[in-house]
Amino acid sequence: MLQIYVLYLSALKVKMYFTFMLHVNEILDRCTVIAEKFPYYVSQFKAAFGRLNTVFLKYDPAFFTELLQQAHANRIYAFRRLREMIRYLASFADTEEKKLAASRLLKVTDLYGGSAIQNQNMSAMTASITNLIEDFEEKHSSEIQLLGLTGLLDQLKAAEQEYTRIYMERVEYDAESGKAAVEEARRVMDTAYRDLVTIVNLAVKRDAEGLLTEFIQMMNVEISRYRTYTGQGQVDGSDAPESGELPDEPTMVTATFRFHDQRVEEIRQLAGSGLAAPQNTAGYHWVPTVPTLMPDVDTAYAEEADASQTPTLYKIEFIHNGQTVESRDLAVGAPVTAPAAPSGYHWVNVPATMPARNVKIYSQSDSNQPPSLD
Repeated sequence: MLQIYVLYLSALKVKMYFTFMLHVNEILDRCTVIAEKFPYYVSQFKAAFGRLNTVFLKYDPAFFTELLQQAHANRIYAFRRLREMIRYLASFADTEEKKLAASRLLKVTDLYGGSAIQNQNMSAMTASITNLIEDFEEKHSSEIQLLGLTGLLDQLKAAEQEYTRIYMERVEYDAESGKAAVEEARRVMDTAYRDLVTIVNLAVKRDAEGLLTEFIQMMNVEISRYRTYTGQGQVDGSDAPESGELPDEPTMVTATFRFHDQRVEEIRQLAGSGLAAPQNTAGYHWVPTVPTLMPDVDTAYAEEADASQTPTLYKIEFIHNGQTVESRDLAVGAPVTAPAAPSGYHWVNVPATMPARNVKIYSQSDSNQPPSLD
């Protein structure tokens, strides 16, 4: 009869123990039938895991530092995206009103660090970004709405809030109290885990429809990875044997997803944790195939057109003095080569490859060069 394997939890080191429980929590999120059949036991497990997660962040400085550094990098990236768009609109917006609005916003970003914001220390950057968001929301909301920047501002705000949340969860206390807190959190977590496993194994006898099979199989795959890290032949709950070292603990790795229109999304999380890929563009798939669990090394994925998919063509026009000099229909990602510009003029903002939209490229006098983007 299919049942969940026994795992000697006490033999797992702190970080590896946390990672295992993280994976069990993700399996519960995917196998919703368990929560439907055993709501009490699942709620007890999730409450215990929430407590373990909070204590673990406080207890493990290295793990906390890595999370904080990632949140810090995310807010720098969000700030740069917003500022880059503002710079672009200050030069190339379709109306003078929008150009002036963008110029005002650009001056505000420069007040709080501008392109050199990454040179600020973490505390100074927190103050800069917080004040910038307040200024944009309270003093410049009309410009933000006019330029369609609400989404980018929301992304910056979310990134800053996530950084602040992680930072505030870090509470300083001595190592002894930290060790005691982790031991107590593990005790509660052990009880919730064993109760859940016990009730599922007992229910298998009445599971004629096989509703529990997927959950049990996923659990056993996960447990198999960790059983080799524990003392074999030990009574469940006993101390681990002294011989041998445990394998290296799971590390943070990055999955990079490059869309066909050159957009890039990155997901950084623990190796072996559940991996959810970004939604594909219609008519495309990821290459290589994205696994359900995060690989042990950094991995890159790229969108590739389905074999039966006819590529969508978009129009690119080169316009001089209101007249179309040349017009082409190109597939997304195709290289763009501009025709020779009229004497004394140059083409402005020619993309290297075709984006997923129609594009109009205008000529501009050589005596009126636009400022270059960072």
